[in-house]
Amino acid sequence: MKLRITGFTFEWKAINILSKLPKLEVLRLTAWKCIGEEWKLLEEENFNHLIYLKIAFVDLKHWEATAYHFPNLKRLVLKGCRELVKIPADFAEILNLKSIELTKCLCSAVDSAKEIQEQQHECGNDNMVVIEKNTLVPRYR
Repeated sequence: MKLRITGFTFEWKAINILSKLPKLEVLRLTAWKCIGEEWKLLEEENFNHLIYLKIAFVDLKHWEATAYHFPNLKRLVLKGCRELVKIPADFAEILNLKSIELTKCLCSAVDSAKEIQEQQHECGNDNMVVIEKNTLVPRYR
């Protein structure tokens, strides 16, 4: 029901295999090196029972997923995801979503979380909150 992966090197598509675990409710992906900058889930790769997802200190830049991939997600925690540009906009359609917590993430990712929160509130989910800490400002070259 709970899985923590720490300190490994993976391709993002290898993480998608975890969607086959039928009772996975909590997934923590922490401090590992990913091959590639994009996590893209295919239509059949659904984390149907996942209620908690933590991604921390990972080189993720682009994340392509929908509410269909995480239909029961209640809590999303992003920590030290210094490259992640935004959270998938379709997460606004996750009916059970209660919180998105971002620590040391780009301001664009925080902005996308706030847009999701706004859409959740418009649909009547007034309990959904965004928690932000130590937001990063991008460096321009």
